[in-house]
Amino acid sequence: MKKEALALFIIVFCLAGCSSLFSDEKQADKKKELPRELTTHEKQIVSSGNAFSFNIFRKVVADETDKNIFISPLSISMALGMTLNGAAGSTRAGMKETLDMSEMELQEINQSYQTLISLLLGADPKVKMRIGNSLWGRKGFDISQSFKDTLKTYFGARVDSLDFSNPSSVDTINGWVEEQTNGRIEQIIEEIPPNMVLYLINAIYFKADWLYQFDSEDTQPEDFHLEDGSTVQVDMMNKKIPVATYTSEKVAMADLAYSDSLFTMTILMSGDSETSIEDFVQESLTASNVTSWIGQLKSRHIMTGVPKFESDYKKKLNDILIAMGMDEAFDGRADFSKINPHAALRISEVMHKANIIVNEEGSEAAAVTSVGIVETASSSFIVNRPFVYLIRERTSGTILFMGMMKDPSQ
Repeated sequence: MKKEALALFIIVFCLAGCSSLFSDEKQADKKKELPRELTTHEKQIVSSGNAFSFNIFRKVVADETDKNIFISPLSISMALGMTLNGAAGSTRAGMKETLDMSEMELQEINQSYQTLISLLLGADPKVKMRIGNSLWGRKGFDISQSFKDTLKTYFGARVDSLDFSNPSSVDTINGWVEEQTNGRIEQIIEEIPPNMVLYLINAIYFKADWLYQFDSEDTQPEDFHLEDGSTVQVDMMNKKIPVATYTSEKVAMADLAYSDSLFTMTILMSGDSETSIEDFVQESLTASNVTSWIGQLKSRHIMTGVPKFESDYKKKLNDILIAMGMDEAFDGRADFSKINPHAALRISEVMHKANIIVNEEGSEAAAVTSVGIVETASSSFIVNRPFVYLIRERTSGTILFMGMMKDPSQ
């Protein structure tokens, strides 16, 4: 299906950390609650996560054409949250602004991630969920012990060093990714560039059955209407079940519960069928709007039809994160002195992969985000090409001589 097809079904459980936002007390009799109240800092990081989620989703949608899109904002946020601990000065400030965490202290951010991970993993014993974090350093490259200890303590990260020049290091990292995602994602790194010094990787795996499962015998081929006026045939799952819905001029939405109903799939379409899904995303899909709409969900027993689908997605997020305010982290101005105070480091790439299967039983999804950090050219200065040179008096600024050297061998 085209982008429009799947983008209609925005899978908001990517924000699994925000389950309190996407809940409705009237959805089902079996409605469960989190085992405890969120702390003030947890609520703050959830709120920041929501804002970041919708911001980056809108950016990705605007950047893609004719593609189905599926991302895990939680995975991206957590990988960047680990990286944040290595940043200092204006680099850290830019990253916090991008993550919508400018008002939080770093310690508060770390503690909130730590407790939120624990809360999510224990929220519903019937939901299979895994959150894995790791740091992979180049053997021989000095990484601050404080940085490593922070990732171990607050993110439960595996910290390891590898010989990046050995091709087996790629297999080791990808093997960890495959294990953490239960085989859903087999590869995040294809090769390791010579100047790469470390990778920070988050992996998330989610599998849950519907609270009210569909019957495969009721799944029938039906028309799915594309925005160009044409139709395609899809396998539509159908059943009359309790579903929380809300419709208005702006939105048509439904909340389908998993397991004990702490986790849900929230489906949103434009309230006006003439409005393109891209316009709906850019103009209406904000954290505040979705919060308002969810507050108006009402549960009813209705005939519900949802397409079966699978989606694989891969996206290099550099340009999008730069546009969101993290530009300094990617260039020569970057300050990652908290990783190594003596090396000039910058982010070389943020790679994201995600996939999902939705069928009659439920959903299975996985996502991986990798932040690769390299040594920049500013860690050395080799005059190995034509150059201009001056002899000058520094305090007055007087230039005594100027020259251009094109061939030192002559």
